[in-house]
Amino acid sequence: METDIVIDALRKYLNKIVTIKLNDKLMYIRGVLKEVYDTSNVFTLYLQDVEVKKRREMERYPYLFLPLRSISVIILENG
Repeated sequence: METDIVIDALRKYLNKIVTIKLNDKLMYIRGVLKEVYDTSNVFTLYLQDVEVKKRREMERYPYLFLPLRSISVIILENG
């Protein structure tokens, strides 16, 4: 039930930019949140126009699927 609250809250930010910090990694991911999927209780974020920053390196991807369990922090940006 708590997960439903999180998923509903995330869906309010569809088509907005989010920044994500992964668990136990010095990595940040920034992109446009396009959808939140629930398949067999594995929740996955679908992002577009993605930037992945690892220390001093940055890589860009057109899209990325990211399991919710690998995320420690999600920053929801205005705009």
